[in-house]
Amino acid sequence: MTYRVLMLARWHFGIGDPNAIAWVIVGGYLVSAVVAGIACMTARSRESALRLTKPMEARDQRTMKRVWLFVAVTMVTLGINKQLDLQTLLIEIARRRARSSGWYDRRRQYQEEFIAVVGLLGIIGTALLAFSLRRVFKRMWLTIVGMCALVVFVVIRAASFHYVGRFLALGGKIHVNWVLELGSLTVIIASVLIWQYGERNRVGFLRPESGTDRGVSVDVDGTANAAV
Repeated sequence: MTYRVLMLARWHFGIGDPNAIAWVIVGGYLVSAVVAGIACMTARSRESALRLTKPMEARDQRTMKRVWLFVAVTMVTLGINKQLDLQTLLIEIARRRARSSGWYDRRRQYQEEFIAVVGLLGIIGTALLAFSLRRVFKRMWLTIVGMCALVVFVVIRAASFHYVGRFLALGGKIHVNWVLELGSLTVIIASVLIWQYGERNRVGFLRPESGTDRGVSVDVDGTANAAV
């Protein structure tokens, strides 16, 4: 049954987009995943170092650690999907169900409603994330906005609407599709680097004033040292 569905959907396991720009985009997903993974480890290290001396900051670092882990996993997933083109399978199955159910001729109306709903959910999702991560939102807002924009773009593109596809193919040799996807990935990568730089500068306020405090200090590398 599964093989029959795959054949009907005209999908096969393999590289779906072998051109150079597609591999560049896949590389962008990989770089995004790597820098997000490094940020996750950085937050984890600082969480451990600050657990006793700065419990509130340690909690914030734990929250950011989870966000970076989510970003890294999402980037890996989207990068794999970029070449395996798994959404084609889902779209073909949905198209066949639409034909068999008799509403395929009204697909344009449903497509427009789908885009509106996805866009609205993207805005609501960003707002909910901003609220749930309000303690660290100022430190991660660019990443959150970039991630939400990228996911909305990928979902709308995956729907394979003809008029959306024509718009994304505009621009001659440099498609709007490439600009939007690479632009979103660039924003995410830049946001991680900005976060790393900002967190490095925050270490200063986490360290006690020299010559006055005793206890535990936190070095730039996130390790805890006992003061004597």
